[in-house]
Amino acid sequence: MSDNPEVEGHMLVFAKKHFPTLELSDQSSWYYIGEILNELGKRLRSKGYDGYNLLSANGVSAGQSVKHFHFHVIPRKKNDGINAWPNFKTKPNNTSDFFEKVKF
Repeated sequence: MSDNPEVEGHMLVFAKKHFPTLELSDQSSWYYIGEILNELGKRLRSKGYDGYNLLSANGVSAGQSVKHFHFHVIPRKKNDGINAWPNFKTKPNNTSDFFEKVKF
C-alpha cells in the first residue's frame, strides 16, 4: 500500500531488485511485476471495482520523484470523480516524423 495514498486502495507495485526506470529493468522483474498486476486486477474486479489505472513515471520530465521503477495502482469505480489521465493541451502536428525516430 502507498504510504501517501491519493485515493482509497492506492497501491504500489515494484521489483525486488532496484531499477531507476523501466528501460533499465530486466525481463524476469517485468514478468514478476506483470503477474502481480494481473492478480491485483482480478482481485479488484472481484471486490466491486469497475476498473483500475496503472501509472508509472520514468524520468524527471515525466514527473518521476522516486528513483525506483514502480507502478501506482489506482482502483476505480464508476463516477468516482478521479481524473487519472493527463489533460493534454496540445496535439502533435506530424506523428510520422516521431515514428521514424523511434521505430525498430
